[in-house]
Amino acid sequence: MLVAETPVGLDLHCIVDNLSAHTTPKVAEFLGAHPHVHMHHTPTHASRLNQVWVLLFSILERRLCVAAISTPPSSWPNASSPFIKDYNRRAAPFR
Repeated sequence: MLVAETPVGLDLHCIVDNLSAHTTPKVAEFLGAHPHVHMHHTPTHASRLNQVWVLLFSILERRLCVAAISTPPSSWPNASSPFIKDYNRRAAPFR
């Protein structure tokens, strides 16, 4: 779905963890057929980084996605950028 929605000429960068599911022959075949898709794997022992991602996506879900349920899905991508910019302006380190 993301590949189909990515405008022609733009690269798609996906950040994924190190699960073996992201390195199967089927994934390699898919990436070979879509050279504009790039997989970026988190460091092997990045449990703290994974915790930050989980926290960030939890915040997005609670503050943005739940509020967006009453709006059409097509408006969600446009809502995320302003939310993230505003959140980053006020953000503090996770403890």
